[in-house]
Amino acid sequence: MATIKDIARIADVGIGTVSRVLNGGDKVRPETAEKILKIAEELGYRPNRIAQSLVRKLDETITVGLILPDFIREIHWEIIKGIYHFMSEKGIHLSAYKAFMLQPSHIRNLIASNVHGLLFLDLSVDEQAMKILRGARLPFLNLGKKTEDQSCISINHSRGGNLAARHLASRNVKRAAFVGLAENQDIQEPLYQGFLEESARRNIEVVVQTTVPVGDQEGYKVTRILWQRGDVDGIFFASDELAYGAFRFFREVNQGLPVIGYGDMPASKILSLSTLRYPSHQVGFLGTEKLVEIIKAGTFNDVVSVELHPDLVTRKS
Repeated sequence: MATIKDIARIADVGIGTVSRVLNGGDKVRPETAEKILKIAEELGYRPNRIAQSLVRKLDETITVGLILPDFIREIHWEIIKGIYHFMSEKGIHLSAYKAFMLQPSHIRNLIASNVHGLLFLDLSVDEQAMKILRGARLPFLNLGKKTEDQSCISINHSRGGNLAARHLASRNVKRAAFVGLAENQDIQEPLYQGFLEESARRNIEVVVQTTVPVGDQEGYKVTRILWQRGDVDGIFFASDELAYGAFRFFREVNQGLPVIGYGDMPASKILSLSTLRYPSHQVGFLGTEKLVEIIKAGTFNDVVSVELHPDLVTRKS
């Protein structure tokens, strides 16, 4: 296994310089730091962060860093509950950070902190940040997003779209609308494509495809527009929150259409909303478990990829 001495020899710098770079120090010329990180990555250097923390007497347990998105949705809270569930069972410590910590100007401070691995919650991480993390040999895992060359726990949203179309077909829907969320195309695109493909197989014509901001008020407004069209007899909402707005509109007109949501939030059971159960808790629990396995085994270069499927929850809607 490569050591700091090996990196220092190849880079033709002192051991102290290498140590400062790998631990997030900023008193090294950028070109030198870049050279050291590149050599560390090529050599497969991985510091034993658990041993380091014990030597420094900072912590005797594994600490995982959780990087949060700027906007936290209801589904994210369920993922976080899954993370806490695993950590409380295994005695793992958690440090939470906002997404700006992945900016190059902050990321070395993150690396220097007392964390042994990172979880990214529904985030896209740029190449520069990845390069720095890999150079520091800090394990990381994405929660919710499918990534080709990174460890991740992802959701097959296309499968969710399939199930939504099957549900509407069971309600004898012939002309459907898809109402997606404007701010999350990573989910919306496969969800819509899966819905479109299964709708074609079920002889459902998708006459409307639109996106709106999240919230029940937006669901109310778009439902009113679809109702006024007169040619839509079923709606797939890419969020339970949007479907709640549809219910409010239907109460006002004392009529309704078959609808299905996405997420299975707590209020959905009370409202008898048919929905797709997003396996949020499992994403958090399993993702944390896999990251801890990587940390303990020291298998940083191994890519762990697990894909989970939504489940159809059939209620009255």
